[in-house]
Amino acid sequence: MTDARPVLVVDPRLVGLAAGDHDAFESLFREYHAALCAFADRIVAAPDVAEEIVQDVFASLWRTRSSLRITTSLRAYLYTAVRNRALNHARRSVTESALDTAAASRAASGREPDAVAQAGETASLVASAIASLPPRCREVITLRWVHGLSHSEIAQAMGVSPKAVENQITRGLRALRSLLDARSF
Repeated sequence: MTDARPVLVVDPRLVGLAAGDHDAFESLFREYHAALCAFADRIVAAPDVAEEIVQDVFASLWRTRSSLRITTSLRAYLYTAVRNRALNHARRSVTESALDTAAASRAASGREPDAVAQAGETASLVASAIASLPPRCREVITLRWVHGLSHSEIAQAMGVSPKAVENQITRGLRALRSLLDARSF
């Protein structure tokens, strides 16, 4: 009987990186930087924010180099790290966007105080409802309606099929309708 476990091929640059080799780090940075920035930009829809996310991932890679344990390919590790940070940023911006909408509504001149209060309350309810969705639904809804990504862009960013994205959107919208209807707005 043979052992069917896959053999992990270690990128020699990782060995150099763990030893503090700046050239190995620079080689990794040059190879992946542009593609990771483009990938992050598809999620956050802001090139400067995407650049910052990628910089943070590489800074973290350097800081944790001696204790880093990568169990997948380096490429998969980097893309997953960028994806997670970009999605975290997207989640934060949903909440901030809802709060900004509420603040703008209150600041609008010539509006009735009740209308301003209701607009702020609505924005808060929507942000709360989105935050209460299951994680995958929340990610898809955020990427679709906050960042304006297409189904295929979301599928690529999340590493799933467009049909899976469509299913998550359907589930998410159904849950949002139910949550918001229950709150009687």
